[in-house]
Amino acid sequence: MMLARAIRSRFVKQFSTNAKPGHYNAFVWGDGTVGQLGLGPVEKSGVARKYTELGPRSIDAFRALNANVSKLSLGTTHSAAVDATGRVYTWGFGEKGELGLGDSIKEVDVPTWVEHLDGVHVVDVSCAVHHTAALDDKGRLFTWGYGGTSMSDSALGLGPSDGQNVTLPTLVETFIDDGVRVQAVDCGDSHTVALSADGEIWTWGRGDNGRLGNGELISLDFPEPLDFFDSMTCVAIAAGRSFSLALRDDGRVFGWGKNNHFQLGLEGGVLDINNAMERIPIEIRGFEGEKVVKIAAGTEHAAALTETGKLFVWGANLWVYPNEITPLKSKRLVDVACGDRSTLVVA
Repeated sequence: MMLARAIRSRFVKQFSTNAKPGHYNAFVWGDGTVGQLGLGPVEKSGVARKYTELGPRSIDAFRALNANVSKLSLGTTHSAAVDATGRVYTWGFGEKGELGLGDSIKEVDVPTWVEHLDGVHVVDVSCAVHHTAALDDKGRLFTWGYGGTSMSDSALGLGPSDGQNVTLPTLVETFIDDGVRVQAVDCGDSHTVALSADGEIWTWGRGDNGRLGNGELISLDFPEPLDFFDSMTCVAIAAGRSFSLALRDDGRVFGWGKNNHFQLGLEGGVLDINNAMERIPIEIRGFEGEKVVKIAAGTEHAAALTETGKLFVWGANLWVYPNEITPLKSKRLVDVACGDRSTLVVA
């Protein structure tokens, strides 16, 4: 069984299972007004004509497709899944090409195979507000969705935008040209972060608020490596709405981007609320000597799991430093994901 979070209103995260071989289905809950739960036709109610699923409900379409789900990612109005054979499925509303199903299909209410990736064995997928990224077993990255305009930047990494949305999965050739094998990807609101097989961090997309971590505020049409991590090896990444995190192989956590809600903690003890950003990565301290093994980023908060199974959360104007969630001390936690104003853990 796999639990999926459809509990955020505007941002995305992902969840995967490393459990023993078997058949895994997905269970979803939350806002399903535009089909993002994948439950098929639903009855909308109220003045706003909305549909909300209050408790976990199985996505039965996966059983009909004989799809053994291994990875899920949820966007604002669309969702994606990967099955054990490497097939990608998308559903929900994607007026900017987020579904990857071509120009003519903008909304589907059940998981639908992304046929353009036929023959590609996908191992990871990430949904953002208006774009999607998929990673295959050869370390190749594909993106699709919002192509940007002259006033708004694209996070696809495919080069300068001509204002056209990309409605089919498209190979990000920068990594091929540079001989880089990608091992992880995570999509922020308008930026994307990738982790290479040798532990290097790459960023691209919108550059305001320091979200690309390169010391600049300009946007990037193509992926570029972060020089800050040149002498380091990173093992995990997480992209929030306007900030990002990286986990080093020694368990230390670094963050960069917007910090108006203490998403990056309070390094130095003072925060200028009018200039609350970090253009280059800073270390996020306060894990009480624990080695961090997993990180997650939501809209304006973040979370980390330690080697001993402890959970720390910070941001959202609640905690300026990582704060241990003590009611869960009796549980050994193994995974964590962040939503808009929510956090999900697996014990």
